[in-house]
Amino acid sequence: MLFASAALAAITTAVLVTPGDHVRPWPGDVDVPWAREPASLVWSDEFEGPAGTPPDPLLWDLETGAEWTEGELQCYTADPANASRDGDGHLVIRALRSPGHRCEDGRVRDYTSARMTTRHHADHGTLAVRARLPTGRGTWPAIWALGSNYPEVGWPQCGEMDLAEASGQDPRSVGIHLHGPGYSHADALGTRHRLEVEATYFHVYAVTWSDDRVDFSVDGRHAWGTSRDDLPDGATWALDHSFFAILNVAVGGTLAGPPDETTTWPQEMTVDYVRFYSA
Repeated sequence: MLFASAALAAITTAVLVTPGDHVRPWPGDVDVPWAREPASLVWSDEFEGPAGTPPDPLLWDLETGAEWTEGELQCYTADPANASRDGDGHLVIRALRSPGHRCEDGRVRDYTSARMTTRHHADHGTLAVRARLPTGRGTWPAIWALGSNYPEVGWPQCGEMDLAEASGQDPRSVGIHLHGPGYSHADALGTRHRLEVEATYFHVYAVTWSDDRVDFSVDGRHAWGTSRDDLPDGATWALDHSFFAILNVAVGGTLAGPPDETTTWPQEMTVDYVRFYSA
């Protein structure tokens, strides 16, 4: 894989620190198919709309409840207090300390947040998300994609692509992982990617997948990839179907651990855009 030139580094810096601009997710000198050929935008949300309005219900579903695994402490809600547009072309997901909050499913939690899924499902191509992530201790923001066949086959058979998972313990890196049959949980494939600046700055996280290969990038630079032929013995390729995108901020859990006295609230993920490009 080819890495960024000095010119690309300058472009990348602009991407990181200019919150209002809508920059192409990749400058085009990374040696993967989506960088060599023009990509067609097939779906996007630029989050235009008045401040305080919820995500567009024609584009997004909001999952609710507290039945989440991995030791998480939050209740996901559909309340605009937890997910809304900011009036400046961004979506903000807020994890809030909400002692004694009773969730829709009857469980009681001390934190609320949001988990959103795209109604658009893409067979193959590129998913790109430009976002700032919270890094308070005990927060677990994630940008990821799940196989559309999840209701039928379950996890990890459906496949999962993690574009970025962050935690307060290490705000200068994000986890990039691939899950599937024979490579899930602690055995997931991927890497811990070191960021040029902290995750609280804007970065563009992207993944391109096909029937036989997947490549992840951060700010236009290739971060990690693998192919069907490179899977461990006994593992099954799980990217030969459509996927949908997920944005969420969890609290606690196996990756982040619990919040402590240093954690301030709210903890916010700010998203500039979510875009799907054709293969």
